[in-house]
Amino acid sequence: MRHHFKIRTWFLIVTLSLAAAVLLTNRYVCGLYRVKGTSMTPTLLDGDLCLVWKLGAKHYERGEVVFLRTSDDPPVHFVKRIIGVPNEIVRIEEGQLFINEQPVEEDYTKPNATWGLKSTRLPHDFYYFMGDHRSTPVEYHLHGVVAARNIQGRVIKHWRF
Repeated sequence: MRHHFKIRTWFLIVTLSLAAAVLLTNRYVCGLYRVKGTSMTPTLLDGDLCLVWKLGAKHYERGEVVFLRTSDDPPVHFVKRIIGVPNEIVRIEEGQLFINEQPVEEDYTKPNATWGLKSTRLPHDFYYFMGDHRSTPVEYHLHGVVAARNIQGRVIKHWRF
């Protein structure tokens, strides 16, 4: 009888430890997120599974694909591409992205000549995000200026099912 109690206790401790490790890893180190929608086509498709690295992610670069959350309650999660980093001026004219008045080549998407965006200076610790699928109106892709604290992490791998 005593032997069964020790095995059950040991099993419970191991199970709870593994569950805690998985939860903490998903919260602070890396996590899996499913893409919902087509705003990142052709880079990511609806239903793709993304591995998002969270650990040590403080500074991001233009062109990186990240998961972010809104400040809404409850928050909504999105996968988007960073097109502007802190202290830059972002503008789009006839589909062409300009950073600090210099044209930027975006080889991951096809420009939409109907797109336009007035000049926006990004404050310190804020980024500008957009989706890659640019064939629809610009209003469907802008998430605009988002605080760095809302970035969940960078996409380091994705799988298509």
